Amino acid sequence: MVIYSLFLFTCSGLLLPAAAGLVCGDADSLIQGLAAGILLAAAVADQRTREIPPVLNGALLLLGLLRIWLGGVSPGEAVLGSLCVSLPLGLLLSATHGRAIGGGDVKLTAAGGLLVGWRRCVLAFWIGGVLAVLLNAPYLGKEKSGHTVAFGPYLAAGFFLIFLWGDEMLAFLADKF
Repeated sequence: MVIYSLFLFTCSGLLLPAAAGLVCGDADSLIQGLAAGILLAAAVADQRTREIPPVLNGALLLLGLLRIWLGGVSPGEAVLGSLCVSLPLGLLLSATHGRAIGGGDVKLTAAGGLLVGWRRCVLAFWIGGVLAVLLNAPYLGKEKSGHTVAFGPYLAAGFFLIFLWGDEMLAFLADKF
């Protein structure tokens, strides 16, 4: 039943963003629209099951490769994007045996970083982290032992905001720092 629901949600989550990409008329908008649908499906799956299905990370990875091929992001920028957040998170995963971060989150940052490049990946990660802290702060200290927070929805939100306003946020930060 979970797979069926995930399939239906993924299909509906891909139709609207794909249509928006087609309306904009360029391939990069279409790729980002499809990626937004995949991120939405990953966020819901992670929130419900505490797992991000590998097929969603794989689809995001393929969109990243397609974006490189079409010139939406340079290969060097994409490779750095794939490693800059996922490598430290992978080390954290290994050091804590999955108690601090999940493998799906590591793969999501790798695939998302390939899609958007290193600057935007770092920014998406920090946006996701800030959202996770702000939205979970009221519950700190009230959880039972062993309670976990699904980080995938926050990472997905960070990447989605990068799709919408990444250039503007990077320009703003460049002016301030």
